[in-house]
Amino acid sequence: MTFFKAAKETTVAGLVLSALTLTSGCHTERSGNSESGSAPAYAPSETGTTVAQQPPGAGVGAQASAGAAADVPASTEKGSGASDLTPATPRQAGVAGTPITDVSMLSTTSDPSALAGRPINLSGLQVQQVFSDRMLSVRGSDGKPICVRLHEPVQNIKQGDTIGLAGIIDRMPSDPTRLGFSQQDIQALQGQPIYIDAKQIQVTSR
Repeated sequence: MTFFKAAKETTVAGLVLSALTLTSGCHTERSGNSESGSAPAYAPSETGTTVAQQPPGAGVGAQASAGAAADVPASTEKGSGASDLTPATPRQAGVAGTPITDVSMLSTTSDPSALAGRPINLSGLQVQQVFSDRMLSVRGSDGKPICVRLHEPVQNIKQGDTIGLAGIIDRMPSDPTRLGFSQQDIQALQGQPIYIDAKQIQVTSR
């Protein structure tokens, strides 16, 4: 009786020990798999510094993402607004700026038509020819006529009068008859490329 009881206890103890051994082995295997999957292996480099060795294929997605980010143009990082891409256009100096007060500038400029749009304020001009109550010419610094178109008809201006005026410089149209000139008047203007569109005019002496 005592022999069978001791044998039974020995058998139970052996089963318990086997179960504990099996459980411990499974736990150790899971722990080893977890460590090998999460931590990279380390190996010494040629310089003696320990470097991490990544398994084949590891980090490819991250490297591709980093490369794609590096290839993105700087302009897209700042936004897609048109104001970021398009530089500001500088204003042309001199246009619609300080009024011209020296009549010689109309004659000495290499390209008088470039003065179109400039305000002008002159005095001491001699009337060279009167074409109509709204058209006349004044003498330029080089002796050539400068056409003047009046906004309002003026009856008391005569050849030889000295006048002052204020207005805008404009280009002579390809067909000057549109301004009211006759063919004879056009010949008298000697092909001037500009004219003065006078908004104010005053006779200062006769």
